[in-house]
Amino acid sequence: MTSREEIVLALKYFFDVETEASVHENIRQESDPVGTIATALDEYRKVDSREGWIKCSNEYPGQSVDVQIYCSDTKEQFVGFHLGNGEFQYGLCEAGALVCSPTHWQPLPEPPQESSNDKS
Repeated sequence: MTSREEIVLALKYFFDVETEASVHENIRQESDPVGTIATALDEYRKVDSREGWIKCSNEYPGQSVDVQIYCSDTKEQFVGFHLGNGEFQYGLCEAGALVCSPTHWQPLPEPPQESSNDKS
């Protein structure tokens, strides 16, 4: 990925927009565009560098698979499942609709295994 492509992708996440044209429109309205670009890159790289996170722009989980979801726009994480077509749902909000735009996901860890030594 080129530096320019990374900047555009970071700004798409930062502004929560889908197109490069929308990125250009938003950045023109910023009083400090260089600072905004730096902040967007920092936030994007923090999420992207976390082990196990997969960018939604690269890949989606299988349909109806439970995953951890991260939304860059609200900085929130949810456990939910992929409905297909890039849409996710989780059970903690009204009608299960997400109120943010998922940018990353990761598989849930395996549940703990019970052993014969467990008394609980």
